[in-house]
Amino acid sequence: MKKMLKIAAAVAVLGLSTGARADLVVDLFNVGQNQIIDSVLGGGGVWSTEAGPSSTIIGGYRDLYVEKLSNASTTKVVKADVSDGFLNYSSDTLTTGKGIVRWDGQGTTTSATPLMGLGGLNLSVFNSFELLTMFSDNGFSFNIELYTDATHWSRISLISNSHDAGGVEPGISSYIPLWGFTDCSNAIPAYTTTCGADGAVDLTNVNAIQAVIDPFGGTTSLDLTLNQVNVVPEPGMLALAGAGLFGALSTVRRRKAQ
Repeated sequence: MKKMLKIAAAVAVLGLSTGARADLVVDLFNVGQNQIIDSVLGGGGVWSTEAGPSSTIIGGYRDLYVEKLSNASTTKVVKADVSDGFLNYSSDTLTTGKGIVRWDGQGTTTSATPLMGLGGLNLSVFNSFELLTMFSDNGFSFNIELYTDATHWSRISLISNSHDAGGVEPGISSYIPLWGFTDCSNAIPAYTTTCGADGAVDLTNVNAIQAVIDPFGGTTSLDLTLNQVNVVPEPGMLALAGAGLFGALSTVRRRKAQ
């Protein structure tokens, strides 16, 4: 089963354009990255060589990782690549796995914690992450993480349903409000926020960004395709969100820059 998944993660938030500030590109996925494959259960996963440097990747570089989490058959694999302007991730039939997309301004590392090389980005002047999804054939868990350092970080954990943009770019837009990364007490029950040992990320000093697809391998035969990731200035109005509702409020904003 060869399908693709565009990383659409998150809480559905309705954006209202202010026109006051340009988007910050996290990744347009215009820079390709060779396919990585993990066929060995319990082998520790596979990291790729970084892609870049490129002005269409935040910090210049992107790292990919896949890990097979079930099915001992070596003919069943988990894989990811970036090609033709899309990030593609898939796990074979009766197989689960997880994928990581890491933007930390540095080359590939096998460390569980990203390197801190984004230079102290100030994301507090923005309002939301925007993720543009082309396709996913299944519901799946999704984490997005922001780091100031190894002990000051935040993770938002979400559940997505299936998505299909019908091949029409740029795909389905979904939004994750940045203020959610400071909600360590989980006052908003639409998603779960986890914070580091010494507290939440400092949104005025962000040094690494990481997205994790299906972190606990809860979905078999998952095929996903992601178009681009941006940080946008639109103020969000939190909408219904949670299991099965991700992408319920969505828009198509623009085509990818060439």
